[in-house]
Amino acid sequence: MKSIVFVRSINDVDGTLTIKDGQIIDSEESTEINPWDLYALEAAIQCKENYGGELIALSMGTDRSVKSLRRALALGCDQAVLINCSDSYFYDSTLAAYVLKKAIEFIGKPDFMFGGYIYTDVNNSTLLIQLARLLNYRFISLATKLFLLDNSNQTISLSRRINGIQETIQTKYPIILTIDKGFSEPRYPSFMALQKASKQLINLYSLDEIKFATPKSGVKYIDVKPHEWSKIHCEYVNGITPEEKANNLYSVLKSKGII
Repeated sequence: MKSIVFVRSINDVDGTLTIKDGQIIDSEESTEINPWDLYALEAAIQCKENYGGELIALSMGTDRSVKSLRRALALGCDQAVLINCSDSYFYDSTLAAYVLKKAIEFIGKPDFMFGGYIYTDVNNSTLLIQLARLLNYRFISLATKLFLLDNSNQTISLSRRINGIQETIQTKYPIILTIDKGFSEPRYPSFMALQKASKQLINLYSLDEIKFATPKSGVKYIDVKPHEWSKIHCEYVNGITPEEKANNLYSVLKSKGII
């Protein structure tokens, strides 16, 4: 059984963005794995531990993706593959889906593909849906449990939570799954595993090598600039007793014409 987990490198949410000439300046040190992909990694690793097979971590983008792929190796992936291309490909989810389709056809189609529910840097959750359509794979989102029922018949059972309802679904693979936070808490790699992963090979392929003929993207980013947050004035209402605080609050609200 063969599985692929897609990991996306994004800018560190706790870091500082550097913007120059309308472009975000990236570096490997200021990136992290997309938070939702951590749950996909955990699900993929558990699937490998429970049912065996090969697990490949796949990413697309620039060299900044290497850090995330090495973490995937440290967590238990057998191989790491990076499709070397501009991060701008990811802003057009249709274009990104075509890149991934060619990449998967190049490295070999899997039985399972795991991914995060949403990519927080571009606020997009349609990529893997489009990929499933291109590969003619089944697609189910927000899985919380996964069981292999019958390997010979390629049958699985999985659970998902939608709007307060717990669903149990039986289907067949090959399939693409996005993973919910309720699946399991993501594990952390050990220091020794990280050291070992730092020496492992990252399989790097260009768009030409995977035979991807670049179409014209329908998305073009004109400018990027920091968001200007609105300034909010805060005023504390003092008082010793609850009655005094209530009276002072009433006076403030009345003076401002709110009541």
